[in-house]
Amino acid sequence: MNQKIMIAIKKYNENPSIENQQELEDIVLSSNNPAWCYSLVKKVNTSKIEEYAQIILNSKNPKYNYLFAKDIKGADVISHGQVVIDSRNIYYNTCYAQLEGSDVISHGQVIIDSNNPEWNYQFALKVKNADVLEHGRIVEKSKDSKLNYFFAKNIKGADILSHGKVIIANDDAEENYQFALNIKGAAINLHEEVVLEKKDIFICYKFARDVKGANIKKHCDLIKNSNDLELILQFAKNVAGADIVELGKIIIDSKNPYYNYAYAKDVPGADIKAHGQTVIDSKNALWNYQYAKDIPGADIASHELAIIESGELKYFIDFELEVMNKEKPKTLIK
Repeated sequence: MNQKIMIAIKKYNENPSIENQQELEDIVLSSNNPAWCYSLVKKVNTSKIEEYAQIILNSKNPKYNYLFAKDIKGADVISHGQVVIDSRNIYYNTCYAQLEGSDVISHGQVIIDSNNPEWNYQFALKVKNADVLEHGRIVEKSKDSKLNYFFAKNIKGADILSHGKVIIANDDAEENYQFALNIKGAAINLHEEVVLEKKDIFICYKFARDVKGANIKKHCDLIKNSNDLELILQFAKNVAGADIVELGKIIIDSKNPYYNYAYAKDVPGADIKAHGQTVIDSKNALWNYQYAKDIPGADIASHELAIIESGELKYFIDFELEVMNKEKPKTLIK
């Protein structure tokens, strides 16, 4: 049969007469092959649409029923859709539900009945008027953090709190931070509890910095107890409402000249005198030079003395050239 069809196609292509088309159509219709029927009816103008449609309906093939309804003007969308529904094929039911006039609820029920969380997410994402809450429940039952996050993020009408409960129950600090940060309507305090309990200080820093409504004091307390000087500096620098004084005391107590310089330079409201004194006491020539050069209000004379006592000539010369010259009063030369 395939050979007869191929010969008839070649003959029609060489001479697309009414007679040759009729011969080709008779052969294709007699084949009862849905693939040939779909291909031919898509290519030629024919008065036998209903005959081709019936063959495709009888085939029970979800692919060709979907393609026929999608591509052939005048196709019976409901009848071809029923074949697709009866097939229980989740891919073609998702595709078919996107066709105008399709029975969205029935196609959606096939997807719900499959209990496949990925396809329920895809159906809710792609199909207008999908039953979002029912598809969402399948995703919730999966306990899959990624799918629940994307469902809440991308699907209008999703049950945010229910998807959020999955994230909370999975007890991952980063996932709870991302959900609280990116999902409008998330229960911020509940996701925050997970982050705080995990005591991951970097995620606590990000949560306090990025999430509106975060409990800054609780995150700040964890950061303070960490003694991580870099994170303490970043927290004080970037988190609105951070306890600048208490964080600064930790930096001062560390006696680290670099972090005392950086804190004074980068954190508005830092105690310039106290951080400067720590740098002076360190006798570190480099950071005494940088402190005097970069920090307004620094005790220039004391930093100069610390550099002299260090015995590092290079920084003394740099200090005299760049700091002391800047400090000298300018005179008008006539």
